[in-house]
Parts: sequence; C-alpha cells; structure tokens
Amino acid sequence: MSNTFSGLEIGRRAMNYFRQGIETAGHNMSNADVEGYSRQSVEASPSTPFTAPGLNSGGQPGQIGTGVDIDAISRIRDSFLDSQYCQESTEGGFWEAASRTMEYLEMFIGEPSDSGISAAMENVNQALQELQKMPDSSSTRESFISEFDNLCSLICHTYENMSEYRVSLNQEVELKVQEANDLIDSIASLNSHIETVMGIGNNPNDLMDQRDKLVEELSGLIDISTYTSSDNGTVNVSLAGRLLVQESQSRHLVLVPQEGNSGFYDVQVEDNEFDSSAHPETATAAIGREAVEGVYTIEVSRPATETRWAIGNGSDTGISDSSDTALGMEGSFSLQVGVDGFKGVSSRISGGALLEAPSGDEPLNYSFRIASGAEEKVLNINWDDSAAPAHWTIDGTDLGSELDLTELRDSINSLSVNIEASLDASGEKISFSDSDGFLVSLMDLEGNLVSGMGFEKTSPSVDINISDTDSLQTIANKINGAYDTSSSGGPDSPGEWLHASIEEARDGSFFLMLESNAVGESYRINVGTAGGESLETAKLLGLVDVNGATKIIQNSNDALLKMDGMEYLSSVNSFSEARLITSFNSYRADTLQTVIQGVKLDIKEGSAGSATDIRVERHVNGGFIEGLLQSRDDLVTGAMNFLNSFAMSLSDQFNAVHYSGHGSGSQSQTTGISLFEPLSSKSNFAEFLAVNPDLLADSNLLAAAGDDGLGSSLGSGDGSRALQMIGFFSNPVFDGGSSTLDEYYTSFVASLGSQSRQASIMCDNQQTLMDQISNQRQSISGVNIDEEMMDMVQYQQSYQAIARYITVLDEMLGMVINGMGVVGR
Repeated sequence: MSNTFSGLEIGRRAMNYFRQGIETAGHNMSNADVEGYSRQSVEASPSTPFTAPGLNSGGQPGQIGTGVDIDAISRIRDSFLDSQYCQESTEGGFWEAASRTMEYLEMFIGEPSDSGISAAMENVNQALQELQKMPDSSSTRESFISEFDNLCSLICHTYENMSEYRVSLNQEVELKVQEANDLIDSIASLNSHIETVMGIGNNPNDLMDQRDKLVEELSGLIDISTYTSSDNGTVNVSLAGRLLVQESQSRHLVLVPQEGNSGFYDVQVEDNEFDSSAHPETATAAIGREAVEGVYTIEVSRPATETRWAIGNGSDTGISDSSDTALGMEGSFSLQVGVDGFKGVSSRISGGALLEAPSGDEPLNYSFRIASGAEEKVLNINWDDSAAPAHWTIDGTDLGSELDLTELRDSINSLSVNIEASLDASGEKISFSDSDGFLVSLMDLEGNLVSGMGFEKTSPSVDINISDTDSLQTIANKINGAYDTSSSGGPDSPGEWLHASIEEARDGSFFLMLESNAVGESYRINVGTAGGESLETAKLLGLVDVNGATKIIQNSNDALLKMDGMEYLSSVNSFSEARLITSFNSYRADTLQTVIQGVKLDIKEGSAGSATDIRVERHVNGGFIEGLLQSRDDLVTGAMNFLNSFAMSLSDQFNAVHYSGHGSGSQSQTTGISLFEPLSSKSNFAEFLAVNPDLLADSNLLAAAGDDGLGSSLGSGDGSRALQMIGFFSNPVFDGGSSTLDEYYTSFVASLGSQSRQASIMCDNQQTLMDQISNQRQSISGVNIDEEMMDMVQYQQSYQAIARYITVLDEMLGMVINGMGVVGR
C-alpha cells in the first residue's frame, strides 16, 4: 500500500509538469512571430497507479494514483492542411512564373501603342496610299521605303527582345535549380538530426518545423511528393517517382543542355539524366512542355536542301550579248509551278486502253515530260504509218496498233531513271513514283495524253508569247508581270508563281533565269508548250535542252522522314509540322500535320539513311521551375514563332507582288526586284527581316507600276502594283487565306492578352487559395498570445497549489518524525 512519502513523488511529478507547461508557453510566445513555427503543447497522462491487479495485490479498496507523467511535447499541426498547402504552393509557383512572363511579352509587344508594330503597319498603309496616288514622286517612294524599313526594325527588335528574355529565363532556371538543391541538402541534413534526437526518445519539434518550412519552399519550386516515416521521423522527398531525399541521403537536380533547344537546360534528376535525341548527328529536338511523353523513332531518308528551284541556260555561256537588244525570235511557251505529288495517280481508264488507232483529226504524236528530283525524261509517242501495219511507238519502240497502260508502264520502267510506273489491281489506273521518294511532275509537251489521264496540277499555267522585238529584259518583264492578285485565273499566291531575272554568264553574255518564289520541292518550275507550238522558243531561251528536258540550275529537295510508320515531307530541316504522305489526298503530300505534338525537329546535314529515337520525358511537371521552363519553351517561343511566321508571310506576299512590278524613272523597265531580302530558313526569319538594300540605295527600283502584258511598264504614274499591296490590308490572304494583314497581327495580340489575363487570374486565385489555407493552418498551429498567457497563469496557479500540497505533506511528515513517540518521555 502507499505511504506518506509516496505523496512527495506525486508532488514532484506535478511540479515538473506545471513547470514544463510554463516553459512551453514561454517558448510559444517567444516564437509567435517566427515564420513556420508550430505551436507546441505538453501532452500528459496519469502515471501508472499502485498497484496493478493480480493474485498478490494488496487488500486496499482500489488502485491508488501516483501522479502525472509528461508523455511528450508535441507540435500542433494538421497534416491535411500541410499537404494541401504544398500542392497549392506548387501550382502557385507555376502561375507566378507564367504570369510574370506574360507581362514581359506584353511589354515587348507594347500594344496598343503609337510606336508598336500595329502603328508601323498603319504607317506603311498610309505610305502605300500616297505611293499609289503619286508613284512618280521620289519623296513618296522614299517615305514608303523608310516606313517599311522601320517596320522591319520593329519586328527584328521585338524578336531580339524575346530571344534575350529566353536567355535570361534559362539563367534563372540555373539559379532556381541551385536554390532547390540547397533546400534538398538542408532537408537531408535536418533528417539526420531529427533521426538522432528521436532515437533517444525526444521530439525535435523545432527541427521538424524548420524541415517542414524547407519542404514547403521546395514544393513552390518543383512538384515534389513527400512521405514521413513513423519509425524515425525522417521525410522522404521524391520527384516524378525519383527520390531526392531519403533519410540523410540527397540527390540533386541536374541541368542538362539540350542541343535541339539552343543548348538551353532541361532539369533532370541526378543519376537519371538522358539526352532527348539518341543520335544528335541525325536529328535533334526542341521539346515543348505540352509534348506527350514517350519515345519516338525518326527515320531520315534525306534532309532538305532548303533551296528554290532555278532554271536557265547556266552560268558558263549566255544567249545574248545584251539584255536590252531584240532577240528576233517569235513563239510561245507555258510556265507552271507545282508537282503531281509523292505519287502521281491517274484517273480510271476503262479497260486500260490509252490510245487506239487514230482516226479523223485525232493527234498522231504525243510527248510528255516526267520528272522527279534532278532527273527528267521526255517520252515521245508517235503513230507510225510508214509501213504496214501502222503502229504506235514510244521513243521508236513498236507497241502495236493500240497503246494500253501495261505497255506504257513497261516502257517507263525500262528507262534508266528512278521513276517507276505501276498499275492497280484492275489494270485501269496507272501511277508514277520515284524510287528515292522525290515528288513527281508530269507535263504535256505535245498533245494531251497526261491531262487526259487525269494528271493536272492545282496551280495555273501561264502562256508566255514572244515577239521578234522582245529582248531578254522584255521577256523577263512579261513573265514577272503575269503575277496579279487582282485578276482571276492566273497565279495570285506566292507559291503559284516564280520570278525572272537577267544574269550575266562567265563569258560576259546574258541569260534568262527563272526562280520559284517559295522554298521547297513542291514548287518545281515546269516549262511546257503553248498554243499548239513546239518548245523551240523555250530551247532558244535556254530554258530546256534539245530533248525538251528542263535546264535546271538549282533544284530543291524536301526532307523525307518516317515516324511511327507515317511518312512526311518538309521543305525545311527545322520544323514541327510536315506534309503527311497518304493515299487519302491521292499522295499529293500538300497538307501540313504535326509530326510530334509539342516537338520541333531539326534534321541534320549528312543524316540521309540514318535514324534516331526522340525521347520525350519530363522530371519536373510543376512549380516555379516548371513555370520558367514552360515560359521559355512554350510561351516566349510561341510568340517568337508567330513573329517568324508573320515576317515570312509579309515577305512572301509583298515580294511576289513587287517582283511583278516595274520601277520608275531610269528603272522603269526593271522588274523582278524583291522588296525584302529573300530568306530560306523559317526558324529565325523575323531576326533577319530587312528591306532590300538595293531599294535603300535607289528608290527608283521600288515597283509601283504594273506591266502592260507586253513587257513594258504602264508608266511611272501608274500605281497598280502599289494598289495590290494596299489590298493586303483588306483582303484575307494571310493565315491560310483567312485573315488580312491587320487581322493576322491583331489576332495574335488579342491571344497574347487573353493568355496574360488567364495567367494573372490564375496567379491571383492561387495566392488567395494559399492565403486561405495558411489562415486555416494558423488558426490551428499559430501562436495566440492571449491563449498562452491564460495557459501560463493556469500552470502558475497549479504550480502554487501543488507547492502547498507538498508543504502539507512536509508538515505531516514533520509531525510523524518529530511529534510521534515523545509521549511519556
């Protein structure tokens, strides 16, 4: 049974408990304003009573209490709110970075403004209006060129600002990764201390508060997941399933330069690094943050040459000693830009019978050119009735009185060229393809055999008529003047036409050169006959050889690649969209389609016949760092891509019209001059957009006047070409023929504003949500001074009461010790 002395132990335990309560309250009040501190409380319970039930228990009426025990000094936390705060902190960090980036982009664009691109375009429009009214005025020409030069400078400057901002974002990624790594190391270090303290049975509350604060800071940078061990109190931190912190061990984030993304960093987990391209010598990739994760295999058959088609006599010898002297030739020929597709497929020919024995006035001779890549072959089909029986021949080979598709196929396949002919199962349709995958072009030179089989290009064909008084310059003017956006039926989009120029050969003579307006294999220049005449005039001009094959100065080859079994063509080597080769559009390969969502590929020179895997994987998917990466690779890049597309469309449209116009004054007979410097690459077109320096040096080269159809100017007072350029501000020729020049740019500005508003709203909403969660946490974990004062007074009074209790015990013991057993002495 208990005794009087046991009461002293009860008092001691109680005094220790109340003292600890006072100290804990003091500790709470001391840290009331410390960020991340959690209110602490003393957890107590009755100590083990005397005695425990058993057969040998004492005979007292019940268990006797032995006082109070301090079980723990614990933190007051809500784990659910902590988890919610970390999740919302990750979202908040992302939108904070995105919102800031959109503010910068809006600042770079600077719209609406009196000094922005839209104002510069309006100034160009006004200058064009004046040029159209007074095209022979040198001041109006100078003003127009100056306004266009200013527009180019603004576009270039805006593009450069965005490019520089991308660099600064990449540098900030580096700084934030270092900050994240410092937090990771600190969390691992605190884990070690916490494990040690808990190993001896104590609660390291303050250390846990410090660690939780660091975890919250880290969650604002990256989208981490955490798990706290109940055994040793350590927290494990992982990113995309990869451990960053495991007890006292840490693993860092690593900056991995991406060759396909200008060497900018991707953020990956240490010991898990990878390259986006397995073979960067074949192709590299700039991977946007919206790209779908996976491994994509790219097989490259050939890279693109990124050139324009050019035909003519060549650079060694010309055809005339003067560009202005009459050539004394008469005749005509036709010009057409385009191809029949990756595979030319005919319409259905009943029974496969192509030609029967001619009767009446039916043609006796047919001739057509079949071409692909740099190869061309002219096939001559003639009716030979010089000896019985009469028969058809192909290049002299006897084919009998009827010519069917099988014989045509066999004749073409016997040629020493890469073009292959094949028939469908019915034998009533013939198709032509190139064994190396080049686009195929067929052109009637005599008769209508090709068009009769259903091979027709979508672009218009133009007849060029030559008179004996025409000089090389006059012929070039006729060709250039055929482009007219105000007419119907003729070429009225840049890709549908070409431009002519007079070039000097090495021997000092001159020749006519034709060059396509657009880069790519699909803009092949086809020279044909006109008005039933032969190709003799085209031969004399050096456009075709004696056999009728085109004299190619420069050919253009598209990149040919395969991804996941699908084949694509691209006119440039750096692209995110390419033309899908499919039977659904009769293998025309003229429809752009995204190759890999969110990925821009860059095919390398010398990559023909090689393959590489493109690995799309992201270790970071949220937080401020993800916001920086998405800002750098999606938001800013998207704006830069628009400027590139805008600048290229601007250049293509205005150049095509300007090529067709005549200059003024001493340059009134000059055509074929570009308004902008022609560029091939689409990747950084806006960076190098510039007015043709020849126009800056001589404003007479500004082509405001139209052609009279005979190769001469309509006069220096004519402003028909200026009027066509004004039409770009009112006619929907941009963005695939859906927008005017102003609408095209305005839609981008509106989209940018919408994105900025969304980012700002999301950022504000996240901050509000985080504040609400923080307030809820503070109501639970925060220190309330009044409450702590009340607890302190309560513990103080309890301490005084238990002190009185011990005094009473002392008096009792004093009575026993000093007062008992003295009676009778």
